[in-house]
Amino acid sequence: MIIEDFETWRPLIDSVDLRGKTRFSGHVEAAGGHGLRGATLPEPPPLQPGKARQVEDYREVWAPLEVIRDALKADDVQGVEFDVDVADAPAATVRIVVLQKPSYESDKLTVVEDSLPEPYRRRAVPPAPDHPRGWSDLDALEAALREIWPNSTGMSDAELDAYEKQVGRPLPPEARVLYSVIREHSVDYSTIPPADPIGFDIWPLDSAQRQARRTDYNDWWFLARTAADDASAKPVQALSQPPEWFVIGGDVAIYAIDMAPGPTGKVGQVIVWNDEDRWDQPFGAQLVSDSLLDFFQGRNHTTWTGSTWTEDLPAYGEVTTANGRSISEVASDELEILYVVRGSEPLSLAPIAGLPRLRTVEATAGSVTDVLALGTLSNLEYLEIGVGEWNVLLDAGQVPPSLKACGVDSGLHNRHTTHEVAAVLDRIRDVFDIPNAGQMLTVRGRLPTSSKV
Repeated sequence: MIIEDFETWRPLIDSVDLRGKTRFSGHVEAAGGHGLRGATLPEPPPLQPGKARQVEDYREVWAPLEVIRDALKADDVQGVEFDVDVADAPAATVRIVVLQKPSYESDKLTVVEDSLPEPYRRRAVPPAPDHPRGWSDLDALEAALREIWPNSTGMSDAELDAYEKQVGRPLPPEARVLYSVIREHSVDYSTIPPADPIGFDIWPLDSAQRQARRTDYNDWWFLARTAADDASAKPVQALSQPPEWFVIGGDVAIYAIDMAPGPTGKVGQVIVWNDEDRWDQPFGAQLVSDSLLDFFQGRNHTTWTGSTWTEDLPAYGEVTTANGRSISEVASDELEILYVVRGSEPLSLAPIAGLPRLRTVEATAGSVTDVLALGTLSNLEYLEIGVGEWNVLLDAGQVPPSLKACGVDSGLHNRHTTHEVAAVLDRIRDVFDIPNAGQMLTVRGRLPTSSKV
């Protein structure tokens, strides 16, 4: 394999700025993605006055990565994770993990494919028959919609019936009226501001936008940090995107008819969430109007109705050197997420033994001791700890069988090598009968004495 040739890696090692360090790591994908940790590529040439940076300006900077990328393509390899050690320069060692599929998170592992953390699996609590409903005068709604779109042609009753049969459930009455008036609507952005009656798109019933999951752009480790705030009465249930939230359209925000409101909400209310929250926290929604009629007639709520997720106790416990908390302080039967970052003496995990709701534990390498307490957590779904902590757990045969995903923290300044992290992940794969991710290679060579490393 060409990636086993030291000459493939020499241009990258010669070009990076190690800033006084003796190791760096990263990943390169045949399809184009790359990233470095512990080193930086040189800056492109200075900008000329009045000229923006162009792709061509980076070609020389990226050239060493292209050598590796070309080798991946020639070897029919999708990606590699690597670790370069120049502590004994001019001798250099490159440790490589060949990936079966490209991944920006090669220190993470999904144990149960297509699974989601508990808050994202929650089903909506259906409203009681006598639960308050928003203004549901369907004739008035149709009249208001035809005033907005007087010349539109909507879907026929036969088409709406066919859609209901296809999805296996009836449309909300208000949605049926909406789509009987207009099939879809796109904002005209040819003027600034757009001359548009509503300011966002109405999506067709069969559109891909309506079918998209909010969680599609997030990895397990990210979603596992969500704790629902369901302790108080709110107009919107603490959920992600249940079927009862019937999406009608959006722009940056997504609008939906809520057929399963919270205790203080109304059936048929209009709710909204920001599509960009998929990079922040794709959970929860805000109340906009008590009904679709109120919404299209401009009777909207202007007050913040409160978040439906939390980053505080009792569900979310953060223990850091900065906040001075101890694990004993945050441990309770209500704790769902424990996040530990310590730069000093590690803390014992003994206080969390047997906690019934704890489903996410994330602790940086060297932050915790007594890791066998993790084996007593019957509902643990996500676990991320260091190489040493994982090996203790694995040696004792105490890996919680309830895990759906996990991660290996490589330590401050990537203290553990790519091979050490990959070896732990392979041991975890063996526990759950998952095929190993890829081949581990070691490449050695010598740099010229004139090399800057």
